[in-house]
Amino acid sequence: MEKKEYTWFSRALGEETMVTAGIPKGVKGPLPVLWIDGPGSCREWFEHTGIEEYAERAGLAVVEVDSSKSWGGRDIEDGHYFFETFLTRELPEYLRERELLSDRPEDNYITGWSRAAYMALRIGLHHPELYGNIICCSGGNVDAYGLYKDIKGMYPGLLERMFDGISDGMTFENSIYNPERFVEDWKNAGKAFPRMLFYCGSEDPLARVPCVRLSEKMKLWGIPHGFELLPGIHSWETVDASIRLALEEIEREKKGEN
Repeated sequence: MEKKEYTWFSRALGEETMVTAGIPKGVKGPLPVLWIDGPGSCREWFEHTGIEEYAERAGLAVVEVDSSKSWGGRDIEDGHYFFETFLTRELPEYLRERELLSDRPEDNYITGWSRAAYMALRIGLHHPELYGNIICCSGGNVDAYGLYKDIKGMYPGLLERMFDGISDGMTFENSIYNPERFVEDWKNAGKAFPRMLFYCGSEDPLARVPCVRLSEKMKLWGIPHGFELLPGIHSWETVDASIRLALEEIEREKKGEN
């Protein structure tokens, strides 16, 4: 896999940005794409997981962005930081002018871990014209009360940046930012769901309970999805195992083994 870095001034973000791309060698395009939305710098997954090896075997290009300033993945007027617009419009347009990447939803995968898994679920569901597959690693759902009890004190200002106008768990539960609510709203509207795969460490103190809860609710609602608890905690080791399993499944599908 050939690894490349692209840097340009982003209109949506109002600043210079950089992304890391991995392009499989010897694969004729247009290439399926795995879009990684964080949660940190655009090099983290390449440094801490075997994503290059797994993606090359599955025949996927990989694009990782820097989401360290976005947190909730929302477009934010204050400071002109339109991350969702960047991820869903500017970024694919920029890269498809330079790489032979497929624009078919079924060929496009979005993933992230921890808070970026929440971003992947929210953005993936709200843009079915772009993404046919969502992979959530150690995240996806949000434990509102844990966030507002613990995270608020650990990271002052984080929740206000993620969820505009919300200052407590109960308000979040009833808001449009709650994954359980927007998944249920999607179902009630009769909309088709993309393929959704969830992975989480069995000893993960942050993500296990909300991930299990969302999966159980989706079972009751009859929403197809995959969910697997893996040995591990909230760590890169668990993320590596998660994305390896997800891309191995994709690789088997491409070979017609499923």
